[in-house]
Amino acid sequence: MLKKNTIPQIFKKLSKYDTPTICNALELIDPKCQGSGYTKEPLICLDKSLPPIIGFVRTVKIHSGDKKTTITDKQRKDYYTYMNQGKVPKICVVQDTNNKPMGCFWGEVQTNIHKSMGVKGTITNGAIRDVHMAAKGYQMLAKYVLPSHAYERFVNFGKKIHLCGISINHNDIVHADQHGAVKIPIEYLTKLPKAVNQVIANEKPILEMCKKKKFTLGKLLKIINKKKKYH
Repeated sequence: MLKKNTIPQIFKKLSKYDTPTICNALELIDPKCQGSGYTKEPLICLDKSLPPIIGFVRTVKIHSGDKKTTITDKQRKDYYTYMNQGKVPKICVVQDTNNKPMGCFWGEVQTNIHKSMGVKGTITNGAIRDVHMAAKGYQMLAKYVLPSHAYERFVNFGKKIHLCGISINHNDIVHADQHGAVKIPIEYLTKLPKAVNQVIANEKPILEMCKKKKFTLGKLLKIINKKKKYH
């Protein structure tokens, strides 16, 4: 069982590395991770200068459309109560059930609200707006950038959702940056820092050879023959 203070320490370490490196490290731990557990569709990144985000997932399913609908006061209260609960840091993952999203729930106001609740960012197959006025340091990855709300309704929250080739559950651990997102199985979390170090060590001989302009095919093949995983 993980100790209470272990997870924040691991999160801090893993936030220093980009998501492709985390994917590489997960592959070392479990080769099956090479084909599953990460987003498989391109996403627009709000701010590529921000560091990677990692946190516990809060799941939301919405529908955006052109038919008039209203989010009730009770639904809004229940939603914010759910989003405010639980361990931090958190990441809000949102599935829009409309294959062609027509509007945005996410913009200046929502990013500020969610940041205040300990949410580090949002990942959605839907749309975002107010890209120049989002809360400072709040990351968003989305399929679309659109100008208006349209009509939106909550389908549910706190349940399993599917987006961009990945299934996400409440309280899953996700790491994300401009490349996309990857789930980190809790049983692999303590192994990840060591695996990341191994990824970096495996890549180092090739990168040093290339950057120092000492590349030869013979040297490359020699390195490859020694290592099963080198990138």
